[in-house]
Amino acid sequence: MDEYIKHALADAEISGIIAEQHEVLDDIGAVRDAEKAVTSLKDRCVRAAHLEMNIGLRCVDGSIIQGLCVDVGDGYVVVSEGDQIRQAVPFAFVVEVHGLPDALAGEWVKPLQLLGSFRSVVRRIDGFCRVRRVDGSHLSGVIEAVGNDHLEITNPDGYRCVVPLTAVTSVWWMQ
Repeated sequence: MDEYIKHALADAEISGIIAEQHEVLDDIGAVRDAEKAVTSLKDRCVRAAHLEMNIGLRCVDGSIIQGLCVDVGDGYVVVSEGDQIRQAVPFAFVVEVHGLPDALAGEWVKPLQLLGSFRSVVRRIDGFCRVRRVDGSHLSGVIEAVGNDHLEITNPDGYRCVVPLTAVTSVWWMQ
């Protein structure tokens, strides 16, 4: 067989192998894109918590919350600022997140503490806290009661205020 024909056949075989590899890579990319399309912000925050990553949140009131992603609940994320300070932030009031890893839908990760709803995590806060509201203002004091759609907080001067949970952008407390 002529050397030219041998090289041409070898080139054709290599080209076929390369084309198959590109096809496989395209298929892998399509599957990954499809998985990313169904990945939620919660999925990515759960992954950040498992990887013990620091994240940054920008909220609708302009506040910026940074710290270790420590837990994720139904509709909110908990960020730790140091060993004892925690902030729970509802996803509905987050306009931007920095530092999240990729997370694929259905990717298995060890279950977190999963604190339940935002209301349930607020209900468990014992002691002094700061409640930030959508207008950028905040109230500091002790949460006296948590209803189905509101919380009641008393400040150190005895001023008692009822705040709808839909107006709470974050709650800060000492662990």
